[in-house]
Amino acid sequence: MEIANPLSQCPRCAGAIFDVDGPVPDSAAPVCLLDGEHYECKLCTCTVTDHYSCYQFPRVVPDPEATPLQLAGAKLDCKERRRRMAESVTSADVHSPQELSWLIDTARVAKLVAKGNADLSPVFWIRLYGVLNEMYGRLAASHESSLRIGANPHLGIVRFLEEVSVLYAHFSDDELLYIQYRRDVECHPLQFNYERTVNKKGSARGSFKHKIFQKDAPVTLEDFSAAIKRVLSSAPNEVVLAQSFADRCWSTLETLQEKGRYIYG
Repeated sequence: MEIANPLSQCPRCAGAIFDVDGPVPDSAAPVCLLDGEHYECKLCTCTVTDHYSCYQFPRVVPDPEATPLQLAGAKLDCKERRRRMAESVTSADVHSPQELSWLIDTARVAKLVAKGNADLSPVFWIRLYGVLNEMYGRLAASHESSLRIGANPHLGIVRFLEEVSVLYAHFSDDELLYIQYRRDVECHPLQFNYERTVNKKGSARGSFKHKIFQKDAPVTLEDFSAAIKRVLSSAPNEVVLAQSFADRCWSTLETLQEKGRYIYG
C-alpha cells in the first residue's frame, strides 16, 4: 500500500508510516501513524500511567536538517526515552537555580565594578560573557526549536532574548571581541586561541571563532589585534575600561535578572 504522507518511513523503526487521517492497512496488527508534526510508532510500549510517556509527550517528526544526534534520539525505545526525559527534568531543576544565580551575581558585580571596585573586574568579564554567549545561546536554541516544530514560543524566553539584545547593543563590535578576550584571559593562564599555530599536518591557523551572540564567525588574528588596540586606546588603562563597560550595562543586567525569574523560577 502506498504511503500517503511526506514522511517515507517511521523515524524510530524505519517501518511504513500512514497518515492518521488517510487509509491504513486493514490488518489488526499495529502500524506507525503520522499526525501532523507528531507520530506514533507501532513498537511503542508506553502506558497512560507512565511518566514522560509517548501519550504525554508525543514523538516529534525530526526536522529535515536534524543533526545525527537528534536522529539517533528519535530511535530510542520508549523506556530509554522516558529515562532520559526524567533525567533532563532533574537537571533542569538543578540548572535553573544556577542560571538565575549567575544572572543575579552578574548584575551585582557589574554595579560594584561600575562604582569603582576594580578587584571584581575579572569576575565581571566572566559573568558578562556567560550571559552574552552561553545563556543567550541555550535559550535562543530552545526558542528556535519551538518555532521549528510549530509550538507556541515561551513568552518569558522571547522577552529575555529581547533584553539580551539590548545588552548586546551597549557594545561595539570591537568591544564584544574584547569581552570574549577578557573572559579567556581571566579563565586560562595561556592564550593559545589568540596565537598563530601550525598543526601536525603543517596547516596554519591564523583565526579564531567570535562566539558572542551566536556569531560563531571567524576572526583573523590581524583583525583581532587591531580591534583590541582600538578598545585599549579608548581608556587610560584596563581598570577604567572595565568600569566603563560595567557602567553602561549594570542597569540592563538588573532588568535581565528580573526577566530571568520568569524562566528560571
